[in-house]
Amino acid sequence: MHTKPRPKTFTVLAIFSCYAVPFLLGTGLYLFGYGHKNPRSNGQLIQPPLFLNSQQQPSLRPQNAKPKAWQVAVLQPQAKDRALMQSISQRRQALGHNQFRVKLTQLLTDTATSIPHPQWQNQHISTQMLAKIQKKSPSCRYFIIDPQQQLILCYKDSSQPKAIDLDLRKLLKLSRIG
Repeated sequence: MHTKPRPKTFTVLAIFSCYAVPFLLGTGLYLFGYGHKNPRSNGQLIQPPLFLNSQQQPSLRPQNAKPKAWQVAVLQPQAKDRALMQSISQRRQALGHNQFRVKLTQLLTDTATSIPHPQWQNQHISTQMLAKIQKKSPSCRYFIIDPQQQLILCYKDSSQPKAIDLDLRKLLKLSRIG
């Protein structure tokens, strides 16, 4: 009578370690803070995204219409925003070949005044849209707008231009539109 040999201890430990070692390494890296310094997004995600104009929703646009560019926008700029707007303008130039995919926009109502700057264009929004934006994100003044004219990320006044730049670079890298 021939019996099967028992598995050796080394074989059992090798099989167990194939499952346990990656789990323990991942847990250790997570507990010691690996990856916490690079959050997925620096801005606040606006969910669901707000359309700047209801006529420009993707389902209503013609199929052959070319999408517009990505935008970094400031809502109703004030004099104190001038330095941050200048810094964002310089960071846009640092995008290199992607700088032409991004426009800088001031979102204004009819009663607001713009801050003159050669690289920033004005876009007028209705007071109803302003109310929607302020209801959805009350503390935000800076936004990233996708080529389909949706507000997707917002930033507070205290945000650094580097945070906006990092998120914009990630979006441009992953985007095939605009």
